[in-house]
Amino acid sequence: MLFTGDPVTGKDAEAMGLVHQAVPADQLDAAVRALCDRIKGVPPNQLMMSKMVVNQAYESMGMTNPQRFATLFDGFDRHSPEGKWFEERAREVGYKQAVAERDSGDPLAEGRSKYFSQFDIR
Repeated sequence: MLFTGDPVTGKDAEAMGLVHQAVPADQLDAAVRALCDRIKGVPPNQLMMSKMVVNQAYESMGMTNPQRFATLFDGFDRHSPEGKWFEERAREVGYKQAVAERDSGDPLAEGRSKYFSQFDIR
């Protein structure tokens, strides 16, 4: 998904364990309310400790820095010539069409992209 931008449905994401639950849009508010009602019944100290365990697991796996880099690189990408091209293109032809063009495999942002000879894969 990261390298290709291939879309994933909510049900696919649920099956992969990327999301807790996929529900139809008209049932989303009720599903969120039900989950919040379950969570609010857990004592706050137990929620806090559970969150600390999750954070510690990420830190132990060395995931703290990758998460920071992901945030940083997302910002770089959005402000790169290609990112600006995509933003403009989405305004011109609509988001769906811009995504289809981005995912087509054809070169993007002609004349704006910068290629580095050691990484040139044109």
